[in-house]
Amino acid sequence: MKYINLLIALVVFLLDVVTLIFLSDKNGFLALFYCFLSIFKLIFIFYMKRNILLYFFIFYISFSLNYYNVIASLFSSTLVYNSNNIVVSLFGQILCLVVLVVFYKIKGDGVLLQNLKNNKEIHHFGFETNTIIYFFIAYLFSFLSLNFGVSKMGMEQEITSNGMVGILNVARIFVIPLIFPVIYFSSKYKKIVISVFIIWLFFETFIRSSRGAILNGLLPFIVYYYYCFGLRKKEILSIFVLLVFCVILYPIVTVMRYGFDSIETGLNEVSIGFFDVYRRVFLAGHIINNFLTTYPEKIWSGENISIIFENYGSLSKYTTFNLDKFSSGISHSSGMTFFSEGLILFGLKGLFIYTIFLSLVLRFFSEKSISPVKKMLMFFLVYNFLQQGFVEFMFQQWQYFFSLLFLFIMAHNKGYIFLRGK
Repeated sequence: MKYINLLIALVVFLLDVVTLIFLSDKNGFLALFYCFLSIFKLIFIFYMKRNILLYFFIFYISFSLNYYNVIASLFSSTLVYNSNNIVVSLFGQILCLVVLVVFYKIKGDGVLLQNLKNNKEIHHFGFETNTIIYFFIAYLFSFLSLNFGVSKMGMEQEITSNGMVGILNVARIFVIPLIFPVIYFSSKYKKIVISVFIIWLFFETFIRSSRGAILNGLLPFIVYYYYCFGLRKKEILSIFVLLVFCVILYPIVTVMRYGFDSIETGLNEVSIGFFDVYRRVFLAGHIINNFLTTYPEKIWSGENISIIFENYGSLSKYTTFNLDKFSSGISHSSGMTFFSEGLILFGLKGLFIYTIFLSLVLRFFSEKSISPVKKMLMFFLVYNFLQQGFVEFMFQQWQYFFSLLFLFIMAHNKGYIFLRGK
């Protein structure tokens, strides 16, 4: 599948060219170094075997670090240029090369299952009892959330004193979408099942005022489907239509969430919001740039861990109140990411150790012997690590982490037919 590698290499090349133009205007020497690294990266990408985890990791690093400052300078008026912008881009380029070296000579993904009859993970449940129970729980949790005002984004929660909030949120946002692929492929009535699930996602979109509920809810299904059957032109077209639909839905949900007084104000906020969404997903460049600007002397040693947790309680609060200078008590979280966590806690060596470690984990789970359901669960574990940081996700979002760990154990244990791995 060299044409896929060629297409990816071409996209990366064009993005690197734009970045080079940006860098050359600021620092010619560093731009030349960036160009040198880019050549090696493109060669590696072209000769790599097809691997969705590798592609995902490379593009995530690239948009988080390599291209962040370029995109921010084009779409945001708040970016202030300094020398660290170039440093962050170079960090991203080097980390991409590190990942590609770790993945060198890895076998391709392969398509384990050619059709439903050959799928050993598929188990029909007779009278669709499990499917009925699954959707009953999904819709029940949504109605309970609507009744109690749980997880409506952009608003304070009405109940915070018991564990119901955590149970409802973890189940709806995390567990139910991850279980759906198994429900879908184990059912004889697939069109009905996917239709009922999409209706539930629409329901969730308006309950949570979430602009990403539909896309995030279907992503586990897309990943699982890829590992089972691959993606043909029809599936790729369907994914493209889904993305377009989510883009169209974005301003509608934005206006619904904030209730702007005028259309003009709403559209202005929506245009700003598009970049905010990008920054939320690819936040590492912003955090690392702020850290290097605020504490340049700590690039080698990192921050004192005990000071962070004694003074702020969490890494995300450290980012919010120390690096981004938000006032104490304000309802806002700047967040934390995997790469920025490694740099802040352990300095430059931590950034590379974190990257190498995660690359090795992804390489292991790229083996053909690993079942699709386990690959899917690992994909989302890694995604959450990248979005929130290893320490932050393990200890601050422990409900999500242990839910995913529980599903993984179920998938591994052959006694649990519901999520059997092999």
